[in-house]
Amino acid sequence: MTDIELILDAIKWPRRNMQFSSKESIEAKMGFALPADYVFFLSNYAGHESFLKENYFVLWDEAELLSLNEGYEVQHYLANTLAIGSNGGGEMIALQHCEDHRFQIILIPFGSMREKEIVIGDSFTDFLKRMNDGRKWFD
Repeated sequence: MTDIELILDAIKWPRRNMQFSSKESIEAKMGFALPADYVFFLSNYAGHESFLKENYFVLWDEAELLSLNEGYEVQHYLANTLAIGSNGGGEMIALQHCEDHRFQIILIPFGSMREKEIVIGDSFTDFLKRMNDGRKWFD
């Protein structure tokens, strides 16, 4: 089992009951390939909200990713960034494609996306592992 499966299955995150079909359209819109660990999540898990330790969070389903990103105008404010969810407290969780072709997971306010983002993971897997280890949003 992967780290993602161990963490999400432990909190009973719902598994996807249909095929992940929008990878190519998301990547075309974003202009970069999604990282493998996030593709694994989208391929195997549905959008949902839950607590992991004391942190509440929402991860959006593939069907709503592009429309929510367009609605929040994420790419207008944050180049190379795909919003993937929320912490339920006014901040967006986003996947950011860095210049050196690596990815990081960031937390940034929905209302003022021009602020400095907080890195909450060096990858999607790292983000989940940090939360599973009990780290708070702003640690």
